[in-house]
Amino acid sequence: MKEKLIQEFKLFEAALNGQSKSEIHQVRREAIQQFEKSGFPTVKNEDWKYSNVKPILKDEYKQIIINEDKIDDEVYKSFEIPFEKHNRLVFVNGRFIEKLSNIIDETDGLVIGSFAKANTFSPQLIKNHFAKYANVENEAFVALNTAFAQDGLFVHVPDRVVVEHPIYVIHISDNS
Repeated sequence: MKEKLIQEFKLFEAALNGQSKSEIHQVRREAIQQFEKSGFPTVKNEDWKYSNVKPILKDEYKQIIINEDKIDDEVYKSFEIPFEKHNRLVFVNGRFIEKLSNIIDETDGLVIGSFAKANTFSPQLIKNHFAKYANVENEAFVALNTAFAQDGLFVHVPDRVVVEHPIYVIHISDNS
């Protein structure tokens, strides 16, 4: 599994085109190098002495790419949203789906939306926080998550800015 993930990272990296030279991708590259060095935790690691990860590493995993055109907006409607006015962000398999989302709070400096989109218009803001709060050096799964991070929820609220309406996030897992 370790070798397969390292190969998948190389394919992921090749598909990035110009983004492979970005500062964020350098952090990803460092994370995969750390994973390559340390590998998956074993019961010999103090923090993992009661958790054997070998059984989950035997399964075959693959990334599911979502075709946004085939996502039916009825999917998210089955979730009750208790607020009349709200910011709604919908993610399917970790990918932000703009056509199902609705962001109503748009104040100067306030960013509510997708990590991928924020990285295009405000890379410095992303750089200031990306991979700063979880340790890739000692945690294989954190390193993998960092290495393959492409999208996700991103919220930035500047000082003295109030978010007027709730932020409602819907994560949908779809293996179809």
